[in-house]
Amino acid sequence: MSQRAADRPFVRHLSPDQVVGYWSTDIHPWSYDFDYLGHLTAAIYPKAFEQGRIRYLEQRWGTRQPAYVVASHTMQYVTEIREEVAPLRVLIRPTALGRSSVQLEELLVDRNSRVCNFSNVTLVAWDPQARGPRELSPAERGPLELDMEILHGLDLPSAGSRKHHTEADLEAVMNTHARPRQEPELP
Repeated sequence: MSQRAADRPFVRHLSPDQVVGYWSTDIHPWSYDFDYLGHLTAAIYPKAFEQGRIRYLEQRWGTRQPAYVVASHTMQYVTEIREEVAPLRVLIRPTALGRSSVQLEELLVDRNSRVCNFSNVTLVAWDPQARGPRELSPAERGPLELDMEILHGLDLPSAGSRKHHTEADLEAVMNTHARPRQEPELP
């Protein structure tokens, strides 16, 4: 007999308002990423999040090889992912910044905007020559702070005082974030 824990998240669909609050990228799993039971293998979930994370940081940091390491990563499986609900979308938004670290909230959703897995990850900026952590540079910190401000609605207590950004800054960030898709939901 299966018992559902009170604190276990429920399967939900993201509304257009919720989707706009995240940066996003599509992930296309291969047929061999699905096991004999017909669902995405557990090994692919962290790979999908990593693909999304690399794309996010490449874009935000303006580099083809963002230098970071994963300090911690937790995932919560919400529902299975079957091949017929691909492609998948990784949604990302930063939730906290430290001297050398960034925390990201990540969602893995199917083509029907159903949340299948969610993740919290702490990344640490890495110095490849010194083989250790380093401070986030202003060029790395700036885009993450801007994303936090815009994606969290500007009125969070943790956001501090509102920074002044140009309309072009705000438009550039919003143009790279998730937009609701107009595809009908499948039954």
